[in-house]
Amino acid sequence: TVCIQNQEDIALLVDFECELRSIENWNPETILDAMKKVSKTHNVKMGALYKIIIGETRGFPLNKGIYYIGQSKMFDRLFWLYGQMNWRV
Repeated sequence: TVCIQNQEDIALLVDFECELRSIENWNPETILDAMKKVSKTHNVKMGALYKIIIGETRGFPLNKGIYYIGQSKMFDRLFWLYGQMNWRV
C-alpha cells in the first residue's frame, strides 16, 4: 500500500533517496544512519519512513531489509513509489 499523503511525505522520500545514493559503504549501519539523518532533518519519527516504504509504521528492521534486497532493488522500489504518487497532493 502506498502511503504518500502530502508534500512532506514526498520531500521525506526524495531526501531519503538522496541519502541512500550518497552511501559509499552499503550496510545496515550506514542505511540506519541515513534513516536517522532524514528523520531528524524532517523532524519525524522513523515510523514515517516505514509508512512510506512498506505501508506500515513499524515492522522488521527496515535498514536490514533495505540492505538485504540491495541497492538496485531498493532504487527500483523508490522508482515504483514515485510512479504511484499523486503529484497533485
